[in-house]
Amino acid sequence: GEVMGAQTLHMVVTSLVTRHEVKKALELLYRMIDEPVTPLLITFVVLIHACVKSSLHHEAIATFDLLWDMGLAPSLDTFNSVLFSVSRVGDVGKFRAILNM
Repeated sequence: GEVMGAQTLHMVVTSLVTRHEVKKALELLYRMIDEPVTPLLITFVVLIHACVKSSLHHEAIATFDLLWDMGLAPSLDTFNSVLFSVSRVGDVGKFRAILNM
């Protein structure tokens, strides 16, 4: 079938997050990247914040890494959220790496 675009992906992800289906939203994000669809920065931001709020700290970090690898520039607020997750999992090396980005 037709692959959804970045805007539609964002709307679906936001809807899933609103219904507390964060893992389902993450699966959709990864499926779309494989299509390949380049998600909007705001889609990553919504997911990172939802992961942190849901205590899915490893997922928040992985989503942040993906955002960074795609050349997108996160806001200070998103950096703070992912640093919180990194501190929760106790990864000092990752914490330092993010601070040096």
